[in-house]
Amino acid sequence: MTYTFNEIKALLLKQKRTVTFKSLTSDKIHEVYCTVNRDMQSGSDKIIVWNIIEDCWNDIEVTSVTDIS
Repeated sequence: MTYTFNEIKALLLKQKRTVTFKSLTSDKIHEVYCTVNRDMQSGSDKIIVWNIIEDCWNDIEVTSVTDIS
């Protein structure tokens, strides 16, 4: 499934979910348990998420997202 920036933001805003995405530099698939804890972006090729497990910010290319659960 492909997602838009706004769809990803709506699914993650103040909610904790696992985002699955494809690496931009290899064929690896990554998963990150994350949230968007405040509405700080209005649109972009990348979405900034708070990685709950590693306690840090990550940016994820919108077009690389394959699943959100």
